[in-house]
Amino acid sequence: MRLNVLSSNIQYNQVIEEINNQDPDILLLMEVNKAWVNQLSVIQENYPYNIIIAQENNFGMALYSKKEFISKEIHYWGIFNIPFIVAEIKDNSEENLNIIGVHTLPPINKRMYDDNSNQVKFIVDQSRKMDGNNVILGDFNNTSWSKSYRDAIDKNLYYNTASGFFVYTSWYRKLLGGLLIDHIIASRNLYTYNC
Repeated sequence: MRLNVLSSNIQYNQVIEEINNQDPDILLLMEVNKAWVNQLSVIQENYPYNIIIAQENNFGMALYSKKEFISKEIHYWGIFNIPFIVAEIKDNSEENLNIIGVHTLPPINKRMYDDNSNQVKFIVDQSRKMDGNNVILGDFNNTSWSKSYRDAIDKNLYYNTASGFFVYTSWYRKLLGGLLIDHIIASRNLYTYNC
């Protein structure tokens, strides 16, 4: 499960209730700041394995897991040192599961567009080198029909788990009902049964 909490949002109980209702094994939250981390402490009993990067600039993130991490890393990308998370989890299958949590810059000018495009491409390229299955999730700050997204996501290796499901939009609902810019991209041999 991935969820952009919106750092200015103070409806903590609604988010915590949704997490408890969905009860995902793995949870990525974006735009996590110190206030959110404090409020989310109540879920840590169910998610004993976590990586938390609290930031006040809308680029904090937290990865929570019910399953133990085999490895975990925090990397920083680009001109604004935006964090992204890479974690490996022992899956129930024979292969491990690699989780890559991202929140790219919004492509609001040429420099930020290039940074966004290059980060998505870099992460997908790096994921190809990993053993096991991959899930890349987070706020890509672009739609699945944007050029940078289409150029980076190899449809022979990955699919967007929202394909074939009704999905709520994640940004600017005033514009044509909103746009989906938060994605979960998975290895082709992983199955999505609920989105």
